[in-house]
Amino acid sequence: MSSGMNYLRAIMRGVLLRLQNSTGGHAATAWSITGILGLAAVVYGYLQLRAQRLRTKREANVDGAGLRSASYQGPADARAPDALSGSAAAERSAAPASQAQSSVLPGLSGLAACLQGVSSLTLSLPGTLLEEPSANALEDSASVMPSMIPLVLELARRVNLYALAHVASDVGEATVRGALEHAGLLGPNHGQLPPHRLLFCGTREGKASMVRQLEPQLHIDADAETVRQLQRFVPSLVLVGGKGVVAGGNVRHEPDLAVALGFSH
Repeated sequence: MSSGMNYLRAIMRGVLLRLQNSTGGHAATAWSITGILGLAAVVYGYLQLRAQRLRTKREANVDGAGLRSASYQGPADARAPDALSGSAAAERSAAPASQAQSSVLPGLSGLAACLQGVSSLTLSLPGTLLEEPSANALEDSASVMPSMIPLVLELARRVNLYALAHVASDVGEATVRGALEHAGLLGPNHGQLPPHRLLFCGTREGKASMVRQLEPQLHIDADAETVRQLQRFVPSLVLVGGKGVVAGGNVRHEPDLAVALGFSH
């Protein structure tokens, strides 16, 4: 309303100025004043009508937007996490894990024997759970081996599992984290790897240092040099993949993670 009145006043001042110029600066006649008031009334009425139409249009747009958002919220998987109830979000994150477990669990009978005396286990992800063997490869992608998902879920249920990844940058870290979340391995539910137990390092030496601080009874790795560095500090180690040989009574060599933990294909 105030903007309309200001606009009206500006018009009236312009009309008065023109009227004074036309009368040579003399006072305006009664007829002139009447004409000005009539013009002002017309302009004011026009502004009021225009403002009313704009308000009606805005209200219609808001109502339409509200109807659209209520009738279509997008696929459930694409909604923001806070749009789901707590139970729904938990079911969604736990679903891939539980489905993967139920498909292979009968074949894990040898796992208990391999984990005897093991309460804490560290697992280096590249080359064991992830197909990519190196930090540089993880800059481009991180692919979880589907056949290993049930095994890792069972490990997370039975022991304090810590997953480690040597990455070259924050990009590699985000790639690995996203792959584990997508596979249903990383999460707050029982049987998943808690997010705070997924650890990253920028060097091979940094990985070995983290393992020493965690003091596991068993460490599994696909990097021979890391296994050599940990020989004197970890009771039992498994070198997976056949790349390199490490001599020592506390080191085993296995073709893959499943065989290393007593599960034969």
